[in-house]
Amino acid sequence: MTFSKWFSLLATLSTVVVVDADLFTSVHEMENLAHYEQRLLEHLQSYLLNQQIKLDFITQKYDELSNRRVDNTPQNNLGNPITAFALVKRLVRDWPLVLNLLVENYVPPNHLTQLPREKELESALRGLARLKDVYSLSATQLANGMIGDMHDQTIMTASDCYDMGKYSYERMQYYTSISWFNEATKKIQNGDKTVQQEKVLAHMFLASSFAGCLVPNQTFNSNRLLQQLLSDFPNFTLSHELSRDYKEAWVKNCTWIREVNKKYFDEDNNKYDMIYKKMCRRDFNMTTSGLRCYYVHYGNPRLLIAPFKLEEIHLDPPLIVFHDVISNHEIEKIKSNFLKNWKHCNTSSSYTSTVTTYRTCESAKVTDKDPTSAQLSRRVCDMTDLSIDTSEENQVACYGLGGEFKLHYDLTNESLSEVNHEGNRLATLMFYLSDVESGGYTVFPELHKAVTPRKGTALFWFNMDAQGKRLGKMIHGGCPVLQGTKLVLNKWIHEGNQDFEKLCPSDRNFPKRQFYLNTKR
Repeated sequence: MTFSKWFSLLATLSTVVVVDADLFTSVHEMENLAHYEQRLLEHLQSYLLNQQIKLDFITQKYDELSNRRVDNTPQNNLGNPITAFALVKRLVRDWPLVLNLLVENYVPPNHLTQLPREKELESALRGLARLKDVYSLSATQLANGMIGDMHDQTIMTASDCYDMGKYSYERMQYYTSISWFNEATKKIQNGDKTVQQEKVLAHMFLASSFAGCLVPNQTFNSNRLLQQLLSDFPNFTLSHELSRDYKEAWVKNCTWIREVNKKYFDEDNNKYDMIYKKMCRRDFNMTTSGLRCYYVHYGNPRLLIAPFKLEEIHLDPPLIVFHDVISNHEIEKIKSNFLKNWKHCNTSSSYTSTVTTYRTCESAKVTDKDPTSAQLSRRVCDMTDLSIDTSEENQVACYGLGGEFKLHYDLTNESLSEVNHEGNRLATLMFYLSDVESGGYTVFPELHKAVTPRKGTALFWFNMDAQGKRLGKMIHGGCPVLQGTKLVLNKWIHEGNQDFEKLCPSDRNFPKRQFYLNTKR
């Protein structure tokens, strides 16, 4: 019993009337004391019942959490998005309920501060939604732990499916939300009690109604769902948010939904969007005709005995993969440095200063004060035959659950070259520091090329043409990581201090010539 509970009982005891030495001779006073002891027993019984309810809840939660817990070992595959999502959700939603009931000092304070917050859970929901969209996965597949050819032992609960449905509903993705609510309903019918059926029905009714607004001639069974909700749960009342949505739908007669949905649709479906998703799924033919692999040394005496292994991915403009250019020891050094300094990636819109979700990862700058980083920078100079005097600091980025970098150009502002002696990003070299079990390709829609991340390789391309203008064909993106982790190191090489006479920028073959000068093919 905690001090506070005992204090409550003692406070009650203090109300007893102080009597004199004749207490034991007074039957009336003895009756009062007996009555008072009965009240104390009732208080104690109430306290014990209350503690037993808490103990039963904690015991139940212990059984649930220990059965669903996964060890941090490779065979349990924390790189699987379903497993990772379940872990984040338990720590955000389940554990705080238990920890709030524990007696003081049972849990070290530093453990409480390590709990992820609601925003981490929203990030996990967004990651799963992204994987479903890009890789054309069905709600049924994800709900049952099936991702492509993988079948994870972790399956989603009815509550998980309901949360995914709510996430899609709040973003006006009504067709998607209905599929998730259907999965939640199936699991409830099979005995899953992690979410109330009436909550699922209420959301599914509204999602179906709004979907009907968007496609008036198609039936979404919204009337049947409403009748079932009223019949099976006559005392159920809509939450404030759902009541507001319901009133908005009727008052504005669906018009607002069509207008806002069109805006969302137009923003999410630009001319490259479908190509990007298709390439991420590798649902296209990538030609290799005329492409070769060879050694490159640029006539550098130091490289004649140890040239770089180069693979052509595309000829004009050049897209190149270097093989075996970073060792496991160097990778571990870079990873160690990254883990000390990482932060969430922030990418701003080109038109506003608002932070977007175009890039979902963790990143850290690794300066050349670090010996390994400095060594890699010198190697970049040898690999590309370009000056790195005005290049940016090495940047390490880690892409986890659903992590991606949507289609973009590496150039910042094209006018930058005219006002900054360092100029713009002439070229990009990206080291792959890990293998990726599934997904995570680097895709170039205009070139129809998709590059698989392979540990120890590096991908290189130019961002500018001979006139210093953006190479439009070099728009590229990083596909969402479907399973595993993608770790890369980026080196952006600027125009400043380049030997342009050697580069022949006025030559019509630049930048292609840069890679074939002094190289026998």
